[in-house]
Formats: sequence, structure tokens, C-alpha cells
Amino acid sequence: MYIYLEPEVATTFGDETVLDSSVHPPLVHKLHLSFEGWLGDCIIECFPCFAVTAEARHGIESARLSGVCFQGLLVSKSEQFEELYPERQLPTFYWLQITGIAGQEDFGIADDYRLVVSSWALQVLQSFGLEQALSSPYDG
Repeated sequence: MYIYLEPEVATTFGDETVLDSSVHPPLVHKLHLSFEGWLGDCIIECFPCFAVTAEARHGIESARLSGVCFQGLLVSKSEQFEELYPERQLPTFYWLQITGIAGQEDFGIADDYRLVVSSWALQVLQSFGLEQALSSPYDG
């Protein structure tokens, strides 16, 4: 069983993001996420990119989930974040690059550019905190 997963949107692209916006979706070459807020989910989205906490990365790798690879990224806090959450520390995040085919591998991107995960991948992510994300059945 496969599921559309729409993660929390907690960031915008930071100044050091390098992307090609002449295509859709934009091709991101270097990712800098600027946090506006964060309610604690282990996976976040800044279209067309996804990021996961270090704990979630470890869980994904330990479960040998398919259709993903990881890359480093730059993280910063916006002024708004600093004002709203002056004491909040962010965990380490990794760029979750989706390489799989939706409905065939544990992670994939559907034709409408939404994230599709297997039920097993969803369980793994839920074990690291997934309260804000929306999910619905993938009809492939």
C-alpha cells in the first residue's frame, strides 16, 4: 500500500540556495533552508525539496528503505523563528533526495509532484514524529 505524504512546511529557501527556476519543478543544486517555525516532525518540505532529521535518516537507512539518498544542507533560523522560539534548538537535518518511482519503491514522486511513500516507510517516519503531515491513499 502506498500513501501520499504532505509534510509540514516549516521553511523557505535561504539566500544560499542555488536553483534553476527555468524548469518546473525547479532543479535545486544547493539547499539552504531558513526555518520560519517548526512543530517537530521528522520530515519537512520546501517544494520541491524534503529534509529529515538525523534520527529519521538513521531509521530510513536501518530499515533499508528504497528510493532515497541523502545530502547535506545548510540550515538557518529566520528572525521570526528567533522571536517566536528564542530557546529552541534545531536538530541536524539532511536533504532527503527522492530517487524512487512512486508506487514501486518506498519513496517516490507522483506525476503531480507529491511525495508518495510505502506503508512501511510511513511507519518508520511515524516512529520519529509525524504529527503535522497530511496523508491520503495513493491511487497510482
